[in-house]
Order: sequence, then structure tokens, then C-alpha cells
Amino acid sequence: MVALLLTAFSISGLTQFTLQGTVKDTKKQPIDGASIALKSTYYGTSSAADGSFSFSFPDTGRKILLITMMGFKPFEKEIIITRPITEMEIILKEEIIESKAVVITAGSFEAGDKKRATVLKSVDIVTTAGNQADLVSALKTLPGAQHVGEEEGLFVRGGTGAETKVFIDGMMVQNPFFSSVPDIAQRGRFSPLLFKGTNFSSGGYSAQYGQALSSALILETHDLPSRSEINAIISSPQLSLMGQHLNKEKNASVGMNVTYSNLKYYFDVVPQKIAYSKAPEILNTELFARRKVKGGLFKFYAYANTNEVGFEKQNIDKPTINDHFQLKNTNFFSTVVYAGKISDHWNLSAGASVSANKDNIEIISGTKDSIWKSFAPQIGNRLVQSKVTFARYFSGLTKLYFGAEVQRVEDKIFASDSIPHIHLRDNYVAAYSEADIYYSARLVQRIGMRLENSS
Repeated sequence: MVALLLTAFSISGLTQFTLQGTVKDTKKQPIDGASIALKSTYYGTSSAADGSFSFSFPDTGRKILLITMMGFKPFEKEIIITRPITEMEIILKEEIIESKAVVITAGSFEAGDKKRATVLKSVDIVTTAGNQADLVSALKTLPGAQHVGEEEGLFVRGGTGAETKVFIDGMMVQNPFFSSVPDIAQRGRFSPLLFKGTNFSSGGYSAQYGQALSSALILETHDLPSRSEINAIISSPQLSLMGQHLNKEKNASVGMNVTYSNLKYYFDVVPQKIAYSKAPEILNTELFARRKVKGGLFKFYAYANTNEVGFEKQNIDKPTINDHFQLKNTNFFSTVVYAGKISDHWNLSAGASVSANKDNIEIISGTKDSIWKSFAPQIGNRLVQSKVTFARYFSGLTKLYFGAEVQRVEDKIFASDSIPHIHLRDNYVAAYSEADIYYSARLVQRIGMRLENSS
């Protein structure tokens, strides 16, 4: 009797059950390399080049079959094993993931969307030959962007410089370039080394940006630094000192950068075609702070600048007299932004900024002994802006976002000899919504709408 029981047990232990079949996608194409396994067991295999698979296991009953493959949604199904060989055909549905989806659009992008429009990194801008590390000058080398005479600004496909706006961390900068000077090209105010991303398109732009722009230049500042550091630059025309401190918990940092430039001594050594009465003198101060909180990051950035330049040239109407031009400019920009998660599917970004600029200009035509004519305008403007955006993420990369922004703009001009006080105000409100709908990794649809009201 004991011998019979042992024999029966031995035969039962040798019984094997086999699960076999094929793994295909929704187009009935075989999937190679899919992982097939019985959940919570060591039994499983991988699909072959033709999508086929086969593996054995020792017991029957209810099992959970789990199939996974990069780029496809996980497949999980309860099966009942009742016979020695069970055959199945598995269909996996495509899952859109960021590492697989590569979107090429006809000149469109959205803020912070690096996979669409990151054109140049900081090192690319600094090393672009002949542009002296000027961010905008480097972008003018791209198709669709032009250089127009000595005017400052980014001209895109025939639009004026005012039709391409600059945004830092999603907030608009009112005066991103040094003020205009006759016959002398001006550069951008901000160093490319401040930014981890430079997003630019010579075509369209997202619904987040309106006002009939030709394009938009999106700049994204760095997050938390990897370490505390102090840097200094000393050269004939410039003295710069930068320091930043990262706390022990590595969740907050603060930093400051001070730069003083005076080209007088450089111009004494290298003669210029322009007769400068006041060589360009610039003082920049920057403050920046970062604070990481649960689910998000706060960023603060402030920039203050004062600069002065003056020169003389021959009057085009009366060659016997000279024109004297003098400019004193002060500029300020400050922004605080937050970006983070509200829940697993909702993100929030919000910010506020203040921009202010003032130009004191003096234009005098005459000789050393007499003045023929003069013009001395004072021009100022200010922008206060706030903005909030909500984003809802669905399966894959499909998402919907909507938000609103409010701007208060003031422009002032005054010249004691010719122009009375002019003070213009504009209250601007906008609401926007946009959706990216991914039907597959190769097909995406963008639908957007924006409503604006300007006083």
C-alpha cells in the first residue's frame, strides 16, 4: 500500500502543464521580447521574433498571466488551467511614453517643452562664433530669424522686434534688451549661463502666449545647484563676482552675482570708429533663490541694471556741427514662480513679476560755442504681471491645461522743451486653454483657444 502511494505521488509530481501562444500589437504585428509570466511565480519566458512563446509549470488551477513590454500597456488576465496545453493569442495596446514619442511640428512649441523646441544650450550660445556670448545674436543665426540694421530685438519672418517677446520661467520680460542707441547694435541683458533651457521657434507658439506675436523666446532658469561655489572674473573691461550657497539638506539655495563693466580702458587701447564721449559703463546685480517643497519648487530671480553711454558724430544735415548723444538707463526685473504637483494627475504653475525701465536721453546738436537744437526726453515703462496655469495629465502624454494672466502696463514720456507729460495705462486680461491629444506615438493633435481683453 505504501509503495502504491509513493508511486502515485511520483507520477503526479512529474506532470507538466504548458502555456503557449503569440503576442501581437493591435495591427496584428508580432512583438519580439515581451516578458510573459505567471504573477507571483518564477515561471515565465520571453516572446520570440515571431511573437510566439511557450513555457511549462507543474500545477493547475487559477493563475494570473502578466505580460509587459516597453511601449505597451501592461496586460494582466486571470486564466484557469485545466488541460496539459493551453493556447492563447495576446493583443497588447500601445502606450505613449515620453522616451518613445518624438514630435516634429511646423514651428510650434509650448513653454518648457524641451522635446519640441530646445534649440541651443548655454554652451552652444557662448561658443557661437562672432556673437560674444549674446543669446539673441546666437539665435539670429537660425533659419527664420533675421538681423535688421543696428536695431535690437529678435526679428522673426518679417515681424518687428516688439513682436517677439521674451519669457523667463513663463513670465514676460518688458525690456529684455539694452536701450536703443543710434548706429550701435545693442545686446540682450541676460547671460545665457543663467538658463538651463532656451526654447525658440521661428513659427507659431502655444496658446499660453498671445498679442499677435511673431514668436516667443522661452528661457528657463536653473533649478537647485549641485554645490555651493564662488566664481570671479577679472579682465580689462569687466569685474564679476558670483556666489551661491546650497544648504545641508540640499533643498534650498541662495545666490548673488555682481558685474561691473567699463570699456573706457579697452577703448584707449583699441581705437573705435565711434567717438565716445562716455564709454559704455554697466553695473549689474542679480539675486536668485530656490526652495524645494513637497511636490514642487519655488524660484525667485531679481535683476537690477544701470548703464550709461555717450558719443559724438557729424550731423548729416550740417557737416559743420556735431550731434552729441547721451543715455542713462536703469532697469529692474523680478519674478517669483512655483511649479509642482497638486495630485497624481494635476500640476500647478503660478508666478508674478515686475518689470521697470527708465531712459534719460540727451541729444544736442551744435558746436562747442553754441547749441543749434536739443532734445531731452525721459521715457519710462512698468509691467506688473501675474499668471496661473493648471495642467491635467491623462494616459500616455495626453494632457489638458488652462489658465489665466493679468497685466498692468504703464508707459510714460516727457520732454521739457517739446513733449508734455504723457501717461498711458493698459489693463490686460487673458484666459487660455490647450490640449495635446496623443492618438499614437506618431499622431498627435493640438487644440487651443485664447481670449484677451485690453483696455
